[in-house]
Amino acid sequence: MPGEHIAVVGNVYDAEGRPVNDALIEVAQADANGRYVQNVQEARESGFRGFARVGTGTDPKLRFIVDTVKPGKTADDSAPHLDVIVLMRGMLLHAYTRIYFEDETEANAKDAVLQSVLAERRHTLIARREAGGSAKPGSSGTIYRFDIPLRGANETVFFDL
Repeated sequence: MPGEHIAVVGNVYDAEGRPVNDALIEVAQADANGRYVQNVQEARESGFRGFARVGTGTDPKLRFIVDTVKPGKTADDSAPHLDVIVLMRGMLLHAYTRIYFEDETEANAKDAVLQSVLAERRHTLIARREAGGSAKPGSSGTIYRFDIPLRGANETVFFDL
């Protein structure tokens, strides 16, 4: 699969700051060239689906780990990002958010969706690049940390779609 291989790793935290053990994270994204997969045949040929679903209950540290490629910009006025849906027991409605990357400063400054968020809240949508290591055995590439607090001072920004 062409592109920079990355892992996005994080926890979902409840209102008391405890990791949630039954959250489900769904991710949709463009490929490294900023293009979304259009059909099953294209996904088979490229080896890239542009979709991931992972639960927090399967990891001993209650994390979600998404092994993927870093997405490209989908337009000149957008930044590379992942579209994310959070589901879990007790949530009546899905929560929608995005993950942007801290090392895309220039593109982030031009992204209309990110810029629509209050400046003091934008940090809750930015994944932090971690130095070295791997998220799990057998994975490789850059690791980005992105936690999803559901409540509290650093509550992740969720979008009303």
